[in-house]
This record gives sequence, C-alpha cells and structure tokens, in this order.
Amino acid sequence: MIETDRLLVRPWRASDLEEILEVYGDPDAMRFVGDGTILQREDAVKWLEVTESNYRRRGYGMFAVIRRDSRDVIGCAGLVHPADQPECEIKYALKREHWNRGYASELVPAMVRYAREVHERDTVIATSDPRNLISH
Repeated sequence: MIETDRLLVRPWRASDLEEILEVYGDPDAMRFVGDGTILQREDAVKWLEVTESNYRRRGYGMFAVIRRDSRDVIGCAGLVHPADQPECEIKYALKREHWNRGYASELVPAMVRYAREVHERDTVIATSDPRNLISH
C-alpha cells in the first residue's frame, strides 16, 4: 500500500495480534505514546476492531510497518483523528530493536504523501512528547 526504500506499510490483519502486542505491550516503546499505557491482549483485540472501523470509515488508520528485506513487522504507523479532531495526525511506534535506524524519518514523509495524494488531506499534523528528544 505504501512503499519506501526499506519499508512496506499495509493494513493490520487479525493474524498480526502478536506483532501488535510486541509494539504496544512494551512499556519502553509506549512511554511517549498516548498516556503511556501498554495494551493487554484483550485491549489489542479491541484496538484491531477500532482500526478496522477506521479503515471502513475513513479509508485509513494505523498500519503495520514491515521491513522489505525480511518481511518482518517492525512496528506501526498511520493517520488517526484523536478525539475525532478534523485534521489527521501521523502516529508511529516501532519495536525497540528497530529504533535509531532512520525508519521514522523514512515513514513520516511517506505518510504525508499518502495522506495528500490518496486521501486528498491538505493538513496533516504530528506531535511529539517534549521529553522524546529523538523524535524532534
């Protein structure tokens, strides 16, 4: 669906539950995501349901991020509307072992292009926790 030099981005599947838990179940990875709460299995199942609903409602949501060379799921990225805000917002989280490799710098411009070219979104926002210095 979205491709960069090193990454593929595709919709999540129900079979990806364990991969979701590896990202959203890691307290260190979740430290700067939302309120920092990790997901338990039942939360991840519900998260998949909400994500599927977003796909149907808007045509986008959170997606699986996959390394092209290995086909491993390394995290997630997507466009969301927290609290139903009108602007879409870029979010991403990667498995810890894939940090500091430039993947976010590769993902974010691709997500902006996707929002603009595929979904005709003129405004895309991104926020980061001020304590998350690497994401600034």
